[in-house]
Amino acid sequence: MLARSEALEVIFSRHGDRAIYVTSTGFISRAVSSQFEDLSGQVFFMQGSMGLAPAIGLGMALNTEKDVVVINGDGGLLMHLGSTHTIRDSQCDNLYHYVLDNGCHESVGGYRCSP
Repeated sequence: MLARSEALEVIFSRHGDRAIYVTSTGFISRAVSSQFEDLSGQVFFMQGSMGLAPAIGLGMALNTEKDVVVINGDGGLLMHLGSTHTIRDSQCDNLYHYVLDNGCHESVGGYRCSP
């Protein structure tokens, strides 16, 4: 299993400085902010709308030719799981959605995501 910082390194290496990034609420946004300061102008740090990063990313991707990269947590994804059907049905080929799975809602106290 990769550490969060390692996973982020892989994602940013793959998509580079030409992509637009959307990061979910909490620890992921903070990690990206500190780890990739030089790209902060290309990152939408989605704060306060738990679980909506994929929907926001889809809206962006439908309105640009650039790659839009959503970096989400497993807890955030579960907050609005239905958005995955909308994303699938859009057939948007420039949207990439990565889910970092640590098994919990880390930002709100580490509550488990699954039994």
